[in-house]
Amino acid sequence: MMTNSLIRFENVFKAYGDETILENIDFEIKRGEFVFLIGPSGAGKSTILKLLNKEEVPTGGKVYIDDIDLSTVDYSEMYKIRRKIGVIFQDFRVIKSRNVFENVAISLEVTDATDTVIHDVVPNILEMVGLQNKILKKTSELSGGEIQRLAIARALAHEPDIIVADEPTGMIDPKAASEVMNLLLEINKLGTTVLMATHDYNIVNHYRKRVLKIEDGKLISDKKVGTYHE
Repeated sequence: MMTNSLIRFENVFKAYGDETILENIDFEIKRGEFVFLIGPSGAGKSTILKLLNKEEVPTGGKVYIDDIDLSTVDYSEMYKIRRKIGVIFQDFRVIKSRNVFENVAISLEVTDATDTVIHDVVPNILEMVGLQNKILKKTSELSGGEIQRLAIARALAHEPDIIVADEPTGMIDPKAASEVMNLLLEINKLGTTVLMATHDYNIVNHYRKRVLKIEDGKLISDKKVGTYHE
C-alpha cells in the first residue's frame, strides 16, 4: 500500500530479553516535515533512530522508509536504504586522522562516487555549513560548534531524503546550538525531512515544530505544533 509518508512505524515493539524498550509505537512522518523526538533518558528515543537504518530490528511491528518494509530488505541491500538517510551523532564521530575535506569525502567514497564528484560536491557542502575556510584543517583545530557543522556536512554529502539527528546540540554551547538549529531549518526548507531527538526544552519550545514525546517506551503524545512540557 503506497502512502504519503516517508517514515512509518506500525505497532513497533522492541525488547531485550524481558526488558521492553518500545511498545506499540505508531507514527508517520511525511516528506519535508521537521519533527522533534523528545523524552527522558532511557525512554527509547535512540532505539527509534537506530531502527530507521536497521542498526536495530523490531521485536514486533513494522518500520517503513519510503514505503519499503525494512524487514523485507536483506542486510546486504540496506546500503540502498541508508543512502536515503543522513545521520548526525551526538558524539560527532569525526575521524580525527582526517582533515575537514576528508571527513566529508568519506561519505561519498562509500557510495562509490568518483574523485571528480567528490572534489565538486565537498567544497559546496562545506560552504553551505560555513566551513569553506576550514577545508584543510584538522578536526583538532575546530571548535565544538564547527565539529557539529562538520558532522552535518558529512550527513548531507550524499543528498539524503532524511536527516536523523541524535541530540545534535547536546555537547555544544548555546550560540553554536543556535547556529546548528538554523542550519537544520535551512536544510529542511530545501525539502529534506528532519527527525531530531533532543533533551533541550529551550530549543523545542522556541522553534515550535511537531513534537513526538516518548516515555517508558511508549508514544504518549504527538503534537503538530508542540512544546517540551505539554
